[in-house]
Amino acid sequence: MHPGMAQSDKPRTLTNNVNRAYITDRPTDVRGQGASSIRLNEFTRQFFLRRPLIPLGCSAALAIAALGCAPKNKAIDEPAKQEMLRLLMPSKIKIVEPFTRVRSFDADSTPDGIEVLIQAVNSMGNSGLMVVGNMQIELYEHVSGSADQKGKRLEHWNIDISRPDDQKKYWNDLTQMYEFRLGVNPAVLPAAERFVLAATYNSPLGEHLTDEINIQRPPGLKPAELKQSALLPGTKGG
Repeated sequence: MHPGMAQSDKPRTLTNNVNRAYITDRPTDVRGQGASSIRLNEFTRQFFLRRPLIPLGCSAALAIAALGCAPKNKAIDEPAKQEMLRLLMPSKIKIVEPFTRVRSFDADSTPDGIEVLIQAVNSMGNSGLMVVGNMQIELYEHVSGSADQKGKRLEHWNIDISRPDDQKKYWNDLTQMYEFRLGVNPAVLPAAERFVLAATYNSPLGEHLTDEINIQRPPGLKPAELKQSALLPGTKGG
Protein backbone atom coordinates (compact mmCIF):
# COMPACT_ATOMS: atom_id res chain seq x y z
CA MET A 1 0.00 0.00 0.00
CA HIS A 2 1.24 3.48 -0.73
CA PRO A 3 2.67 5.15 2.33
CA GLY A 4 0.56 8.27 1.65
CA MET A 5 -2.57 6.24 1.61
CA ALA A 6 -1.64 4.41 4.83
CA GLN A 7 -1.06 7.71 6.53
CA SER A 8 -4.39 9.08 5.34
CA ASP A 9 -6.34 5.90 6.24
CA LYS A 10 -4.95 5.57 9.73
CA PRO A 11 -6.19 8.90 11.03
CA ARG A 12 -9.57 8.25 9.36
CA THR A 13 -9.89 4.90 11.21
CA LEU A 14 -8.82 6.50 14.42
CA THR A 15 -11.32 9.26 13.97
CA ASN A 16 -14.14 6.79 13.32
CA ASN A 17 -13.20 4.78 16.38
CA VAL A 18 -13.13 7.90 18.47
CA ASN A 19 -16.49 8.94 17.10
CA ARG A 20 -18.03 5.55 17.82
CA ALA A 21 -16.62 5.57 21.33
CA TYR A 22 -17.86 9.11 21.85
CA ILE A 23 -21.29 8.28 20.54
CA THR A 24 -21.55 5.36 22.95
CA ASP A 25 -20.50 7.42 25.96
CA ARG A 26 -22.36 10.66 25.13
CA PRO A 27 -25.14 9.91 22.69
CA THR A 28 -26.52 13.47 22.74
CA ASP A 29 -23.31 15.14 21.56
CA VAL A 30 -23.68 16.92 18.24
CA ARG A 31 -20.83 14.92 16.77
CA GLY A 32 -22.83 11.72 17.21
CA GLN A 33 -26.17 13.17 16.10
CA GLY A 34 -27.10 10.29 13.77
CA ALA A 35 -26.40 7.54 16.30
CA SER A 36 -27.98 9.63 19.04
CA SER A 37 -31.24 9.74 17.13
CA ILE A 38 -31.14 5.96 16.75
CA ARG A 39 -30.53 5.42 20.46
CA LEU A 40 -33.23 7.99 21.39
CA ASN A 41 -35.81 6.36 19.15
CA GLU A 42 -34.94 2.95 20.60
CA PHE A 43 -35.28 4.35 24.12
CA THR A 44 -38.64 5.96 23.31
CA ARG A 45 -39.94 2.74 21.75
CA GLN A 46 -38.91 0.68 24.78
CA PHE A 47 -40.39 3.27 27.15
CA PHE A 48 -43.83 3.20 25.54
CA LEU A 49 -43.80 -0.57 25.09
CA ARG A 50 -43.27 -1.04 28.80
CA ARG A 51 -46.03 1.48 29.80
CA PRO A 52 -49.73 0.52 29.80
CA LEU A 53 -51.42 2.61 27.13
CA ILE A 54 -54.89 4.11 27.59
CA PRO A 55 -57.06 3.71 24.51
CA LEU A 56 -58.32 6.91 22.92
CA GLY A 57 -61.91 6.05 23.66
CA CYS A 58 -61.12 5.61 27.35
CA SER A 59 -59.33 8.97 27.41
CA ALA A 60 -62.38 10.67 25.99
CA ALA A 61 -64.58 8.90 28.51
CA LEU A 62 -62.35 10.05 31.37
CA ALA A 63 -62.43 13.62 30.09
CA ILE A 64 -66.21 13.59 29.88
CA ALA A 65 -66.45 12.10 33.36
CA ALA A 66 -64.20 14.85 34.67
CA LEU A 67 -66.43 17.49 33.11
CA GLY A 68 -69.43 15.79 34.62
CA CYS A 69 -67.88 16.12 38.06
CA ALA A 70 -67.39 19.88 37.63
CA PRO A 71 -69.61 21.93 39.96
CA LYS A 72 -72.81 23.24 38.40
CA ASN A 73 -75.17 26.00 39.48
CA LYS A 74 -77.92 24.43 41.52
CA ALA A 75 -81.37 25.01 40.06
CA ILE A 76 -83.51 27.30 42.22
CA ASP A 77 -86.92 25.88 43.02
CA GLU A 78 -90.09 27.92 42.78
CA PRO A 79 -90.57 28.59 46.54
CA ALA A 80 -86.99 29.89 46.76
CA LYS A 81 -87.60 32.21 43.80
CA GLN A 82 -90.74 33.58 45.42
CA GLU A 83 -88.85 34.15 48.67
CA MET A 84 -86.12 36.10 46.87
CA LEU A 85 -88.68 38.21 45.05
CA ARG A 86 -90.40 39.07 48.32
CA LEU A 87 -87.19 40.68 49.61
CA LEU A 88 -87.61 43.62 47.23
CA MET A 89 -91.28 43.42 46.32
CA PRO A 90 -93.64 45.63 48.36
CA SER A 91 -94.77 44.07 51.62
CA LYS A 92 -97.13 46.89 52.58
CA ILE A 93 -98.54 50.18 51.36
CA LYS A 94 -99.12 53.38 53.34
CA ILE A 95 -101.58 56.17 52.76
CA VAL A 96 -99.35 59.10 53.60
CA GLU A 97 -100.69 61.59 56.13
CA PRO A 98 -101.14 64.55 56.38
CA PHE A 99 -100.69 65.02 52.61
CA THR A 100 -103.78 62.91 51.86
CA ARG A 101 -106.64 65.35 52.27
CA VAL A 102 -109.58 67.14 50.72
CA ARG A 103 -108.14 69.99 48.67
CA SER A 104 -108.42 72.22 45.63
CA PHE A 105 -106.62 71.13 42.48
CA ASP A 106 -106.60 74.54 40.83
CA ALA A 107 -105.95 78.17 41.74
CA ASP A 108 -109.10 78.80 43.79
CA SER A 109 -109.69 77.74 47.35
CA THR A 110 -112.76 75.62 46.69
CA PRO A 111 -111.93 71.89 47.13
CA ASP A 112 -112.18 69.71 44.05
CA GLY A 113 -111.90 66.34 45.76
CA ILE A 114 -109.42 64.17 47.65
CA GLU A 115 -105.72 63.99 46.93
CA VAL A 116 -104.31 60.59 47.97
CA LEU A 117 -100.59 59.90 48.33
CA ILE A 118 -99.59 56.24 48.57
CA GLN A 119 -96.17 54.84 49.34
CA ALA A 120 -95.03 51.23 48.88
CA VAL A 121 -92.55 49.65 51.33
CA ASN A 122 -90.66 46.37 50.97
CA SER A 123 -89.81 43.81 53.65
CA MET A 124 -86.46 45.52 54.30
CA GLY A 125 -88.26 48.72 55.28
CA ASN A 126 -87.23 50.57 52.12
CA SER A 127 -89.85 52.97 50.83
CA GLY A 128 -90.27 54.79 47.55
CA LEU A 129 -90.95 51.68 45.48
CA MET A 130 -92.67 51.70 42.12
CA VAL A 131 -95.32 49.00 41.81
CA VAL A 132 -97.38 47.61 38.98
CA GLY A 133 -100.92 46.31 39.00
CA ASN A 134 -104.12 47.89 40.23
CA MET A 135 -104.94 50.32 43.02
CA GLN A 136 -108.43 50.39 44.52
CA ILE A 137 -109.37 53.33 46.73
CA GLU A 138 -112.60 53.49 48.73
CA LEU A 139 -114.34 56.18 50.74
CA TYR A 140 -116.54 55.10 53.67
CA GLU A 141 -118.69 56.70 56.28
CA HIS A 142 -116.94 56.88 59.62
CA VAL A 143 -118.52 54.88 62.47
CA SER A 144 -117.47 56.01 65.93
CA GLY A 145 -117.03 53.59 68.82
CA SER A 146 -116.51 50.54 66.61
CA ALA A 147 -113.50 48.30 66.07
CA ASP A 148 -114.12 48.53 62.34
CA GLN A 149 -114.71 52.20 61.75
CA LYS A 150 -115.84 51.72 58.15
CA GLY A 151 -119.54 52.21 57.63
CA LYS A 152 -121.36 52.52 54.34
CA ARG A 153 -119.17 52.78 51.27
CA LEU A 154 -119.77 56.11 49.58
CA GLU A 155 -117.49 55.99 46.54
CA HIS A 156 -114.68 53.90 45.11
CA TRP A 157 -112.03 54.26 42.41
CA ASN A 158 -110.25 51.53 40.41
CA ILE A 159 -106.94 52.84 39.08
CA ASP A 160 -104.78 50.90 36.63
CA ILE A 161 -101.02 51.30 37.10
CA SER A 162 -99.90 48.45 34.86
CA ARG A 163 -98.75 50.45 31.81
CA PRO A 164 -95.88 52.91 31.32
CA ASP A 165 -98.30 55.80 30.69
CA ASP A 166 -100.06 55.05 33.98
CA GLN A 167 -96.76 55.15 35.84
CA LYS A 168 -95.82 58.49 34.30
CA LYS A 169 -99.23 59.89 35.16
CA TYR A 170 -99.37 58.95 38.83
CA TRP A 171 -95.75 58.51 39.98
CA ASN A 172 -94.02 61.56 41.50
CA ASP A 173 -90.23 61.36 41.16
CA LEU A 174 -89.71 64.05 43.78
CA THR A 175 -91.78 62.52 46.58
CA GLN A 176 -91.23 58.89 45.46
CA MET A 177 -94.96 58.27 45.93
CA TYR A 178 -98.07 57.72 43.85
CA GLU A 179 -100.42 60.69 43.74
CA PHE A 180 -104.09 60.24 42.88
CA ARG A 181 -106.54 63.11 42.57
CA LEU A 182 -110.01 61.73 43.19
CA GLY A 183 -113.15 63.56 42.25
CA VAL A 184 -115.93 63.28 44.81
CA ASN A 185 -119.60 63.59 43.98
CA PRO A 186 -121.01 66.08 46.51
CA ALA A 187 -124.39 64.36 46.39
CA VAL A 188 -123.05 61.19 48.00
CA LEU A 189 -121.33 62.83 50.94
CA PRO A 190 -123.33 62.96 54.15
CA ALA A 191 -123.11 65.95 56.41
CA ALA A 192 -120.30 64.43 58.45
CA GLU A 193 -116.93 65.77 59.50
CA ARG A 194 -114.95 62.53 59.25
CA PHE A 195 -114.63 59.72 56.73
CA VAL A 196 -112.58 56.56 56.29
CA LEU A 197 -110.33 56.27 53.25
CA ALA A 198 -109.05 52.78 52.38
CA ALA A 199 -106.58 51.71 49.70
CA THR A 200 -105.86 48.22 48.34
CA TYR A 201 -102.96 47.38 46.05
CA ASN A 202 -103.54 44.29 43.89
CA SER A 203 -100.30 42.89 42.46
CA PRO A 204 -99.90 40.71 39.35
CA LEU A 205 -98.81 37.89 41.69
CA GLY A 206 -102.23 37.88 43.34
CA GLU A 207 -101.18 39.65 46.55
CA HIS A 208 -103.39 42.30 48.18
CA LEU A 209 -101.93 45.00 50.42
CA THR A 210 -104.24 47.40 52.27
CA ASP A 211 -104.14 50.50 54.41
CA GLU A 212 -106.71 52.95 55.71
CA ILE A 213 -106.86 56.31 57.45
CA ASN A 214 -109.44 58.78 58.70
CA ILE A 215 -109.78 62.04 56.81
CA GLN A 216 -111.67 65.13 57.86
CA ARG A 217 -113.75 67.57 55.94
CA PRO A 218 -112.10 71.00 55.93
CA PRO A 219 -113.70 73.25 58.56
CA GLY A 220 -116.78 75.04 57.28
CA LEU A 221 -116.90 73.09 53.99
CA LYS A 222 -120.34 71.86 52.98
CA PRO A 223 -120.80 68.91 50.59
CA ALA A 224 -122.49 71.11 48.02
CA GLU A 225 -119.37 73.28 47.87
CA LEU A 226 -117.28 70.48 46.39
CA LYS A 227 -116.60 70.89 42.68
CA GLN A 228 -116.92 68.00 40.24
CA SER A 229 -113.84 68.77 38.17
CA ALA A 230 -111.29 66.27 39.51
CA LEU A 231 -109.13 64.04 37.33
CA LEU A 232 -110.51 60.76 38.64
CA PRO A 233 -114.27 60.62 39.15
CA GLY A 234 -115.41 57.92 41.52
CA THR A 235 -118.11 55.28 41.36
CA LYS A 236 -120.94 55.73 43.79
CA GLY A 237 -121.32 53.27 46.67
CA GLY A 238 -121.41 49.60 45.67
